Amino acid sequence: MQGAREDIQPWVGPDVSTVMRFTDRQPRFTLVTATFNQPATEVLAGLGQPNLGRLQGLGAPLWTCLGPAVHAALKKGLMSRPMRTNVDAARTSNLFGIGQDNANGRMHLDDGQLDVSWDFAGENAELVRRMTDAMRDLAAQYGATFAPLITWQLFKRPFTVHSLGGAHLAEAPERGVVSTEGEVFHYPGLHVADGSVIPTAIGFHPVMTISAVAERIAEAVVHGFSSHSRSAS
Repeated sequence: MQGAREDIQPWVGPDVSTVMRFTDRQPRFTLVTATFNQPATEVLAGLGQPNLGRLQGLGAPLWTCLGPAVHAALKKGLMSRPMRTNVDAARTSNLFGIGQDNANGRMHLDDGQLDVSWDFAGENAELVRRMTDAMRDLAAQYGATFAPLITWQLFKRPFTVHSLGGAHLAEAPERGVVSTEGEVFHYPGLHVADGSVIPTAIGFHPVMTISAVAERIAEAVVHGFSSHSRSAS
């Protein structure tokens, strides 16, 4: 959101300064305001708030071609400076929605590169609508304006810093990659204990969930080593 009626000091405070839970009905989600340093906030504010209207999603079919170009631009620092300087970054805030999506992404190799096939925007339209409405309402309370990032409007591709899944916990190999104790099926002694074992979207910051699951898996590993030692002796 941009243009708040007062300086909201968006670069002051902890990593996440505000948490709002929308769990009254499905699809559930959490809304947070993230704290970035001042240069990063100025870059994001400099993107402005263009509204593509009916042209939203126009670039989605071209993502396979344009996506690598966007990544290359980021790596080369071409987007590391504000594109506009007439936006007051001190009256700007970055809003993130963490939702209980349908967790339907499928990972695969495409020409030797890891890719994910998932029509996130289409399959989670109601979740996206609820999060967008909440962000717009919050911006209005601050006398600010709201618009999604241009990358979302153009490509309809989500941005995440909390990826989950890929090596799901399951009770049988037909349903996942690791057992409920984190051991890879058919590979005794090989364990996974990170966010990749979480089998579904939780709709909240996952650090405590990942920590709890990792601790349980660690106990299973220790127990397994202890049992093996007793058997060997």
